[in-house]
Amino acid sequence: MNKGMKELLDKGMKEQLDKGMKELLDKGMKEQLDKGMKEQLDKGMKEQLDKGMKEQLDKGMKEQLDKGMKEQLDKGMKEQLDKGMKELLDKGMKEQLDKGMKEQLDKGMKEQLDKGMKELLDEGMNKCCKLTNTDVCLPLLSSPGPPLPQAFNVINGGSHAGNKLAMQEFMVLPVGAESFRDAVRVGAELYQTLREVIKEKYGQNATNVGDEGGFAPNILENTEALELIKTAIEKAGFTDKVVIGMDVAASEFYKEGKYDLDFKSPPNADRHISAQELCDMYQGFVNDYPVVSIEDPFDQDDWPAWSQMTASVGIQVVGDDLTVTNPKRIERALEERACNCLLLKVNQIGSVTEAIQACKLAQENGWGVMVSHRSGETEDTFIADLVVGLCTGQIKAGAPCRSERLAKYNQLMRLVPLLTVCGCCCVSMSVCLAVCLSVCLAVCLAVCLAVWLSVCLSVCLSVCLSVWLSVCLSVLL
Repeated sequence: MNKGMKELLDKGMKEQLDKGMKELLDKGMKEQLDKGMKEQLDKGMKEQLDKGMKEQLDKGMKEQLDKGMKEQLDKGMKEQLDKGMKELLDKGMKEQLDKGMKEQLDKGMKEQLDKGMKELLDEGMNKCCKLTNTDVCLPLLSSPGPPLPQAFNVINGGSHAGNKLAMQEFMVLPVGAESFRDAVRVGAELYQTLREVIKEKYGQNATNVGDEGGFAPNILENTEALELIKTAIEKAGFTDKVVIGMDVAASEFYKEGKYDLDFKSPPNADRHISAQELCDMYQGFVNDYPVVSIEDPFDQDDWPAWSQMTASVGIQVVGDDLTVTNPKRIERALEERACNCLLLKVNQIGSVTEAIQACKLAQENGWGVMVSHRSGETEDTFIADLVVGLCTGQIKAGAPCRSERLAKYNQLMRLVPLLTVCGCCCVSMSVCLAVCLSVCLAVCLAVCLAVWLSVCLSVCLSVCLSVWLSVCLSVLL
């Protein structure tokens, strides 16, 4: 019994203990676990939340701060910049505008005034110059005169003709003519003689003319053109009256610091020559032919070559592209002794006033002056009047061919007799003025004498009458 009860008790107690302990353990462990896990979870979650929130807050705040500060800075800086830039711009723009507008206004007004004055002066001077020379015969300067020589352009090359000739104009100058009319005759006869020489050597087609009326045979060598002219001079019998002039227009064939005398052919640098070689060629022309004047022998900006040639060759060196009728370019040419004659083109500088200034500047420094036409011409004859008025002594108006060239020579032919009449008129006017002054003086003296005699006679008669009356009254009384 005792053994059975013990087993039952042990078994019951065990079950109770197991159950109780299980319950207690379950409950305790659950509590402990719940508590521990809660603590762990709370702690872990707190840490995670703290960390996460911190990161989120940091990130969020940073973004917000960055955004906010950026907005504030942008706004503040924008306001400051806007304000500062506005002030600077206002100040700067005002200064710039004031300066710019002043410059523009000064420049614009100067241009407008210059343009307006030029137009007015050109129109007025043109009319005045023509009236001066042809109608009233009072010259622009003190001593008007017809141009001797004229430079008749008889062979064309360069850009003025379709042949291969590089140099632009070959001219004849009848310096030995007895008068202007004789010079025109010599030039016209020589031109026709040259036609026959060219026709005989190259055929009828070679007598076609270029832009300025000169013949344009299809030749390449410049010496060949000079030979043709020399032959024509001898054939016409003018060896003692005619010399040769040239307009090379070297700027047309200036290539990379050298000169191409076959520039109308495909480019080839091997045939280019230096300025010195070209100068030596000109010296050969002067030695072998009666060449006395060369225009534009080098490029317009090849100043050293110009100065060297003018100093060494000993002929008239004419500046056209070099000086362009511009007083500033002329002054530089004078300083560098680049040439000794000015080619005067009114529409190259733009006004008659400036053309006269350029002419006077050249003449005051001992230069020659040659009044010139243009390759594209009209029948206007103003340059004929101008060359007489300025008394330059030289004119280049093309060949004695084509109406726009002949118009100038015809006008000069009309002016020559007027110059003689002008001199006679001036003498007659002086005599008439002297006679008139003498007559007026005599009349004045006669009138004064008559008045004086009348007054004296009246006074005398009055005195005598008074005395007589007084005597008579005294006797009667």
